[in-house]
Amino acid sequence: YSYIHIYTDLYQNPDKYAFDELFINYQAGLVRRGLLGEIFWKIHSYNNLDPRLFFGYLFYILYIIQILFLYLVIKKNLNNKLFYIFIFFSPALILFSIYDPKVFFVKDVFSKITILFHAYLILFYDSKTYHRYLNYILIPVLTVSILIHEYQVLFLGVHLLFTISKLNNYMNFRSICKIYSFLILPTLFVFIFIG
Repeated sequence: YSYIHIYTDLYQNPDKYAFDELFINYQAGLVRRGLLGEIFWKIHSYNNLDPRLFFGYLFYILYIIQILFLYLVIKKNLNNKLFYIFIFFSPALILFSIYDPKVFFVKDVFSKITILFHAYLILFYDSKTYHRYLNYILIPVLTVSILIHEYQVLFLGVHLLFTISKLNNYMNFRSICKIYSFLILPTLFVFIFIG
């Protein structure tokens, strides 16, 4: 589908709402879901980049990253190779947006990637290294993801539970909450600046 979208004239707007929502930006003021559109606006005004190319490649890369993290998380936990086929080819599971062109451009992919990335960090790193990644990579990524789509706010509890399960013996609950308190600012932003 990415190839058809980027390189051929067979492209039809898959879901006008999902594609048009990608262009929401901060040009008329602060609004929620505007960060991705603002990034495109800045790049487009600098070099007149075609939106089909920008968003086509962006979502292609995002889905490849999602598949990679899904594979790594599953590989760590599953011994049955046949189960991989079920997970990767079931349109009802996490990769459903790859199989349905109508939801190809839905920004939910950012939330899915952050959850899979967080699960990857928990599975592959010790508590001390995980704590550094949490502070310097995951919290900033969650901030950006919230500014792209407020849907990420609903999954902050999942991230908090992941962190508690990983750092339970390493630090207390109050210290963990202090780390996540930085996310109050982008969360308030998306609720105040509705647009």
